Parts: sequence; C-alpha cells; structure tokens
Amino acid sequence: MKWKSNSRKLQQFGQRLTVTRQYDELVAYFHLTIITVAAILSFSGNIHGNFVFDDREAIINNKAIRQIGKILESDFWGYPIRSTRSHKSYRPVTTITFA
Repeated sequence: MKWKSNSRKLQQFGQRLTVTRQYDELVAYFHLTIITVAAILSFSGNIHGNFVFDDREAIINNKAIRQIGKILESDFWGYPIRSTRSHKSYRPVTTITFA
C-alpha cells in the first residue's frame, strides 16, 4: 500500500513539474515576443531615413566593412587599430552590423 501511495505522489509531482516547465517556457516566449515587438516598433520609423552626422563616413567610406576579416583588425572608422591615424575606438559588433 505504501509503495502505491509513494508512486502516486511521485507521479503527481512529475505532472506539476511538467506544468511548471511549460509555464516557464510560455513566460520566456512571451518576454521574447515583447522584446522583439518593442525593437521592431522602435526602429520601424527609421528604415527609410537618411544618414545623419557621421554615418556616411562610418558606413559608406569604411573600407573595413567590405572585408569581414578586416573588421577585427580595424577601429570603428575602418583604419587599422595599430595605425597612428586610428581613433582607437574598437567596436567590431557595431561595425559588423554595417557589413
């Protein structure tokens, strides 16, 4: 008798654990959806906008973004990081988004 009682309790615990995991996954997907929608909405008005400030220099005239391998060796403006002309502003993730 005691064995069946423990088995039933274990089964009920497993069911609760499964429901809890499903709930946690649902909450995680909900948060991801909210973040994605917020990101899309915040940038949607700028898709067809013009370049501003130094965008032309950082994106169009940046030779490093035409060669992905050079991005890791260059500063934000496309100059070799070891060069005296370099601004020493190393931002490879930002520069990769321009490529």
